Amino acid sequence: MFLSPFFYPHYRWHAIYHPLKEYAGWLRKFAVSRWEKKRVDKALEELKASQAPFFFFPLQLATDYQIRKHSPYANLETAVERVINSFAHHAPKNRATGH
Repeated sequence: MFLSPFFYPHYRWHAIYHPLKEYAGWLRKFAVSRWEKKRVDKALEELKASQAPFFFFPLQLATDYQIRKHSPYANLETAVERVINSFAHHAPKNRATGH
């Protein structure tokens, strides 16, 4: 990536952040992944044990090029806001309020 301007002068970098910043984030994620997995596994077990109904909304990284290029939303925050508002207005009453 660092030699791209030299070998490919017309190449346009699609990411938001510089590669070093982006890769540093992945290194951090790798470093804490074992502890994070334990925390997530515990939370999922508690959720399953509660037998409470829940809804799942998968997310992409805010920097994901496919989201930025092909999504009708300006950013991930806008998409999340729209989903939450839609859920609040259209979900069954006993689900939208959490009761």
